[in-house]
Amino acid sequence: MDAGISIGAQIAIRGFTNLVLDGEGCHSICAVIWVSGVRRYMSPDADIRVHAAYWVEDSKESGVANARIGAYLNELGLSRVAIEYFTTARPGEELLPVTPEIAQAWTLTFAFRTVSGLSRPADRPTPRRIARQVTDLAVLANNCVELLRGTKGEWHEQAEKTFREGHDFFGGETFIPFLPEFLEISKAGMQRDGTVRWCLSAEAASRKDGIETGVTGPGFDCGTAGTPTEVAICGSQDL
Repeated sequence: MDAGISIGAQIAIRGFTNLVLDGEGCHSICAVIWVSGVRRYMSPDADIRVHAAYWVEDSKESGVANARIGAYLNELGLSRVAIEYFTTARPGEELLPVTPEIAQAWTLTFAFRTVSGLSRPADRPTPRRIARQVTDLAVLANNCVELLRGTKGEWHEQAEKTFREGHDFFGGETFIPFLPEFLEISKAGMQRDGTVRWCLSAEAASRKDGIETGVTGPGFDCGTAGTPTEVAICGSQDL
């Protein structure tokens, strides 16, 4: 366990990418090493399995070892549900599989490697990502319409549509508990950064996720930009 966590920590610090292919499998501490990757890839039939830490001599669980694994996974940003799953299977029990569906429900960011190439992590949405999108759109609609010249009704419709997709995909028990968390994050961010900075950041994040925000550019034609200020604005996607 010590060696595995040390390897995982080095992978995380160095920003490595981890890939599990079809084959003999990535079990036990190997799975902890895999999730340490800054980018995680798996083949559709990759065999990744986890279990609680235990002493080999007498097959008894080690509370200290499981606590250390849990603390390490928490530092990686894994959810409480994921950490519990990693340390659930007892000695003598079947190892628990980490399937794409399970990883997705954990809100674990990963992507597929197939014969045709690599998928994007965004192709497999997670409950946390969708909850963030819903709350961002709702807060944008209530606070940023005048600043960004958006349409309040369209943003509310986008939020409702995204909410339904998350609810239908993951179910209410998995998806809905994240909404209050992200609402508080949005409120805290607006208080910390100010309305203007928060609105610009949230709109950019929504647009990056492929959500139509209705914000297409400045209020003048960049093709006729002439002043240094106009050129600077048109030369920056964020501006």
